[in-house]
Amino acid sequence: MRSLSFLLILAAFPAAASDFDGSSASLLWGLPFALILLSIALGPLFFSRIWHHHFGKITAFWTLLFLTPFIVTFGFGAGVHTVAHALVEEYIPFILLLLALYTISGGIFVSG
Repeated sequence: MRSLSFLLILAAFPAAASDFDGSSASLLWGLPFALILLSIALGPLFFSRIWHHHFGKITAFWTLLFLTPFIVTFGFGAGVHTVAHALVEEYIPFILLLLALYTISGGIFVSG
């Protein structure tokens, strides 16, 4: 029942999501992305025990650090649109590309 009401609420916001223009956003909106990349690169090196046990929480922290001010500034509809865009148009095709590359490379034998 909760998920149905959540979907009905989300259905009311698509018009607001189309008003957001990413080209007008400042470079500060990219700071959480740069910091998550830095933590992915340096976390396993400098604090590996904490990183391997809590990397999901660290990633969620950086995600919320971006999404909370984004939703406050641009609205809930723009936030939902941004997350949906990242999942559907960027993450899923990337995973499918990795799957295809892994599948075709399974039959290649390289010797030297």
